[in-house]
Parts: sequence; structure tokens; C-alpha cells
Amino acid sequence: MKSLAGIFLLLAGFLFQPTVAIADSAEQIRVLRAEIEALSQRLNQLEQTNLETAEDLVAVKESTGSSSWADRIKLGGDFRFRHERIDEDGLQTRDRQRIRARTSVTAKLSDTVKVGIGLASGGDNPVSTNQTLGDGGSTKDLGLDLAFFDWAATRDLHLLGGKFKNVFYRPGKSSLIWDPDLNTEGLGLSYDSGGFFGAVTGLWVEERSQDSDSLVFAGQAGYSTRVGDGAKLKIGAGYYDFSIAKGQEPFFDGNGRGNTLDADGNYAFGFEELEAFAELGFEAAGLPAAVYLDYVKNMDGGEFDTGWGVGGKLGKASKPGSWEIGYEYRDLEADAVVAVFTDSDFAGGGTDGFGHILKGGYAFTDSWVFKLTYFLNERGENAGNKRDFNRLQADLSFKY
Repeated sequence: MKSLAGIFLLLAGFLFQPTVAIADSAEQIRVLRAEIEALSQRLNQLEQTNLETAEDLVAVKESTGSSSWADRIKLGGDFRFRHERIDEDGLQTRDRQRIRARTSVTAKLSDTVKVGIGLASGGDNPVSTNQTLGDGGSTKDLGLDLAFFDWAATRDLHLLGGKFKNVFYRPGKSSLIWDPDLNTEGLGLSYDSGGFFGAVTGLWVEERSQDSDSLVFAGQAGYSTRVGDGAKLKIGAGYYDFSIAKGQEPFFDGNGRGNTLDADGNYAFGFEELEAFAELGFEAAGLPAAVYLDYVKNMDGGEFDTGWGVGGKLGKASKPGSWEIGYEYRDLEADAVVAVFTDSDFAGGGTDGFGHILKGGYAFTDSWVFKLTYFLNERGENAGNKRDFNRLQADLSFKY
């Protein structure tokens, strides 16, 4: 401030004293130039100090992990509107509209730990959060869909606990063994280095106060590598052992959903499932493409103990104007997998079905996608009641 005042005084004196001698004026100009140069140097010093202070603050934030509330909290979710037609032999054709609404909040507690909670529409079905419209416009159900912690022991290794998204890899997003809506419960360890990947879990299936609990001890391992001209191959295997299943009432609601039951309505077989899978991703006509195979056999099953699916897809409906198509053929015998956890749409849901799945999709925006899925299936052959089952689904999905 003193420097600025001095400059103004010198300017005033220079402008309003025209009778001052030329020598004096020259001296004043020299002093003025010196003052300006000193002020310029001072400003440069202040700018450098402010820059260093800002860099120090960033460094402190990064070293301590401190951040604002908005930086640590992540909100996400989606909404889907579906029109569905079901045509099954012996039953009246059914049309219905359904909604699915999900939202979740994840909090980052540190660089390695986060916790999350999610709510979803629907009832307590473990593999569906759809809610059918109707019933006089009644208020619809909303329940706890996620509640978990996620600890990153290393960059590649994560420990999860609670009710969390399924950690097992599904080739081509196939639902031969696991429905995509299933959120598992218990503890899980997942690993993905970009090459090797896998997971180990101890999951609670049924907790019984008067009998032994049913758990699933499972592991999956795979390897991903580049092959040929930019193609990517994933191969792997899985082992899923459901303890205390044989002789017990079917999990969740007592409905076998295609699994063989004994005279008392309990599981006739146990479930010790072995899986093998392969997926090849590549580019075709400038679009992402993939073909895949998934195979499963129940080592503790009876006559109908095998399931497999093979399919492919082209394109990806993600960016505005982008599209995708897909196809899968699937054959899932009655006791190949636990029926309550497999695809809830294919062949009416559960096991003992085979047939085609055709898919297509188009993205209007990054967050708004239209999809069509057509199931051309047959069901009930293993049970001696073979019949056609066709299902058409038209979906409008929105993400945020």
C-alpha cells in the first residue's frame, strides 16, 4: 500500500507542477520506474506464494484422505418400465406392466473402505425386484436390497460382507446359474488383476433356529488374456457347494421351481455344482462383439443334473444412437442348479427348461435405453409335463 501511495504522489507531483525543472522531472521518472519495478517483483512473489499454498493444501488432502461430504458420498440408481406378454400352453395369455425402481448410497470412509445401502421395489423375492402394476393403484412394496462393506485390501483384492452384489463372473452376462438381480448374503473375497480373476464366498442361504443352517461355500477362478488381433479370451471354472439341501424344504418359499422334490416336498438331491465357461470378446464391423459358453453339472444330482448355454452378442446400447443384438440357446435340466437362484424369466423361471433367448436394444441417450427380449422356450420335460412357454418383454430403462 505504501508503494502504491508513493506512486500516486509522484504522478500527482509530475502532472500538476509543470514549472519543475527538467532535471527534477527526470529524477522523478527514475524514482517512479524503480517503484513500479519493485511493485511488480512483489506481485510475482505473492502469486508464487499463493500457488505453493494451494499445492500444499492439495498435498495435505491427498495424504490425509480428507474430503468434503459430497466427495465421499455417491448416489446411484435406475428405473425400468416393462410391458410383458406371457403365452404358456394350457393357460390364458397374460399381459402385464411392471416397474423396477432401485436406488443406492455408497460412502467412502477412507481410501480402502466403503459402505453402501440400497433400496428396491418389489417384495422379498431374492431374484426379482419387479412390481406388477394394478391392484387398484395400491401402494407398492419397497425393501432393503443392499447393505454391505467393501474393504480393498489391495488394489486387486476386495473383502465384502453383508448383502452385496454377486461377485461371481457370468460369461456373456448369462444367467444359467445366477439371476442378475440376486444380491448374495454373507462374506465374499474377490480378486481381479486384469489377468487372473476369481472369488471365494461363504454365503448364508437359510438360517434355521431348530435345525442346521444351509450355507454355500463357493469358489471361482479364471484367466483373461489377449489373443489374435485385439481379441480377448476369458476362461474359468467354478465350484458351488450348497450344504444341507437334500431333505430340506426348498429355499426361500418352499417352491421347487423345477427342482425334483421327494414325497414330503423337500429337495430330493443335494447341490454340488461344477461350472466351466469361456468368453471371447472381439470387434466385428467396428462394433464390440462376443461369443460365450457356460456349462454346469450337479455332482450330487440325479438323472437330470446338467445345464449349458451358448450365445453371442453384437454392439452395445450405451451411447446415444448405439444399438445391440444378442442370442442364446440354453438347456437347463431339473436338478442342474438351485432353481430359486437361476434366471427368473427363462422358461417361466427356475429349472427344467430349454430354448432360445433373443435380445435387442437401442440407446436414446447415455441413461435412457429401450430393450426387447423374447423367450421362445419349452418347460417341464424332465417332470413329464412338456409344454411351450413364450415370453416377450419390452423395457424402457433409465439410469442416474
